[in-house]
Amino acid sequence: MNLGQFLAALTWFGIGVAIAMGAFSLGIGALGSPGPGLFAFVIGMGMAALALSVAANAVRTAPATGAPMWPQRAGSISVVIAALAFYTLTLERIGFLPSTFLFLLALLGTLGRASWMATALASVGITLGSYLVFAKLLKITLPAGMLGL
Repeated sequence: MNLGQFLAALTWFGIGVAIAMGAFSLGIGALGSPGPGLFAFVIGMGMAALALSVAANAVRTAPATGAPMWPQRAGSISVVIAALAFYTLTLERIGFLPSTFLFLLALLGTLGRASWMATALASVGITLGSYLVFAKLLKITLPAGMLGL
């Protein structure tokens, strides 16, 4: 049994169940009139089901051998955590467009294998595409921040 994978799967199972329970409390509605919690409920149950699949696989597989990957990926993991913290703290303050661009630039620049120019262009494209879909097409109000963007 791969204990690390099994414990990670159980953690994700718990998160999925918690999401489903929270969504269920919002009301999932009926077949003809879905409630506000239906989508989150389906996502939570899907997460839980996938986590059970990973847990079952972890029970069947042998533990990993060789050197742990943590020391080799510590820098990338740290950048991802820092980028998520930055995004969380700045989304309301500076707005959706600049914070999303900087978040994607950090993630794609660290985890990707493309040049910085390609990373910057992808970050701009994804940010603007997200803005167009959510703000213009779906009419969702996104944080404008102090810059008013």
